[in-house]
Amino acid sequence: MEAAAFTLELRQRLNLPDATEDCWCPLCDGVLDRYNHHAATCVAGGERIQRHNAVRDLLFTWRPMTPSPPAAADIYIPALVFAITACETQGSVFVPMVAETTGTWDAGAAIVLRHVAQAVAAQSGEEAGPLHSTLIQELSITIRSYRVRAALRRRLAAVEA
Repeated sequence: MEAAAFTLELRQRLNLPDATEDCWCPLCDGVLDRYNHHAATCVAGGERIQRHNAVRDLLFTWRPMTPSPPAAADIYIPALVFAITACETQGSVFVPMVAETTGTWDAGAAIVLRHVAQAVAAQSGEEAGPLHSTLIQELSITIRSYRVRAALRRRLAAVEA
């Protein structure tokens, strides 16, 4: 993580303001608060989709290895889908994988992530606990780094405006 991103993430973690006052978000005209909470949820700019794709791609690298090649579009792991689809007709159960921009996972998603770690452990012979911790850490860092990028982008654009 770059120094500016790390510093901003640390400020957000400690709930310290990044700016002296609120301003207008240059991408959506919403209020960009001095703590950058808005940047984490702003619908403009594409960062939410980039964050989604990065989390999906990272989780895909953790899947237990299977002989079939990955599917196109969103990666499909049986019983683990990131978009609402016709799961029932395919014999799968839809589990929403909800994460906060702080890297905290919903209880249902946390169970699925533990199952992923257990499946990887069963194949690799490693212990599931440390694998689960590593998986959660990697996902949290990915989520938080995209949140920081969104904040940095908006702050730079607001200063230049």
